[in-house]
Amino acid sequence: MDCSTLVPYFKHYDTLVSDWLSGEASLSEDYMPEPWWGWSCNGKPLQAVVINLNPGEGGERQGRRCINCTFGPDFHYRESMANGTLAAHLPGTARWHRNKRELPILKALGKIDARHRDKTDTFPENALCIEAYPFHSKTFKDSQAKEYWHENPGTNFWKFISFAAVASKLVDGDLNGIVLIRISWSRWVKLTKEMRPHIEIKKDIPASGQSADRKRGRAVEFSFKDKHEVLQGVRFMCVWSGGGRNNLPSDLRDIFQQSEIIN
Repeated sequence: MDCSTLVPYFKHYDTLVSDWLSGEASLSEDYMPEPWWGWSCNGKPLQAVVINLNPGEGGERQGRRCINCTFGPDFHYRESMANGTLAAHLPGTARWHRNKRELPILKALGKIDARHRDKTDTFPENALCIEAYPFHSKTFKDSQAKEYWHENPGTNFWKFISFAAVASKLVDGDLNGIVLIRISWSRWVKLTKEMRPHIEIKKDIPASGQSADRKRGRAVEFSFKDKHEVLQGVRFMCVWSGGGRNNLPSDLRDIFQQSEIIN
């Protein structure tokens, strides 16, 4: 697999984390930024790209002192993700991305095999999870993301969008050229109001099944019509459920079928 198109994004986020670690950047966050997680172009097939809102609160093992003591001054985010040392250091985070993102998506695609049923394997090696706002937050505020994105939209907002779009073209399977966004459409519109002129809604997928089932969700598919060449031809899809912001909808397979992603 030729990952040359992703190198600028990996380098960008390596720099973000290293600047935080060295204290050179004006980042006052207590915990290490987690701009993305999972697949790192390490020889495993990529089967899904999903954007999350932001990492959770974080903990002591994600603090500057602990990261420094564990990995030393030559810590590189992508390298540590690719060789598994970051997942070993933060097994809870690795488990979350596998159980909350990779496995539900693969199940909806009908791609679960014996290896995925191995509960001792917690690393999400087939899904790339990208954070829209890469800093930990106990209580997320829309203003946090907007302030970060608008400080330098060329390297903040459009960077994670472009990263996801370029990676989606490397997907081996049904989700090739498709980016899932685990944010409700109303939240996405609120957060990206200034970007609305660039967005064209393609399909509004209603909730399936009985509305009383709060875990069932809905989706809105859209594309970017006049911004960044790398975004052209990529389908973006907000998917959400009533079962909490951290969960993908239980009827994700039905959503994929309505979107004609799978038969």
